Amino acid sequence: MVGMFSFVGIPPLAGFFPKFFALYTVFEDGGFFMASLVLFCSAISAFYYLDFIMGLFFRFKASFAPCERVSLLSFSLIFASSMFNIFFIIYFPMLNHWINISLLDVFDSWLF
Repeated sequence: MVGMFSFVGIPPLAGFFPKFFALYTVFEDGGFFMASLVLFCSAISAFYYLDFIMGLFFRFKASFAPCERVSLLSFSLIFASSMFNIFFIIYFPMLNHWINISLLDVFDSWLF
């Protein structure tokens, strides 16, 4: 629950400080539209995170069955996301190379 509150950005937790400093920097640079867009999206995501926390801890189904079967779609989504994560953990240098190439393309187009 504390981790989810940190994702929301509740002030005493660790998730608040990166959001605060990023928005503070954007406001200092004059990006009011971007900062307001980020605040709006953060408020929407906070609503969904808090709804998830409420559902997890305060709404209880009477027909809870801990041994329900996992559908084929759920299994395939879990398997695909796990393989995707494992791929980028094992092949991190390849991902780092792709990021460097894309950043060089962006900065080259800005410079010339």
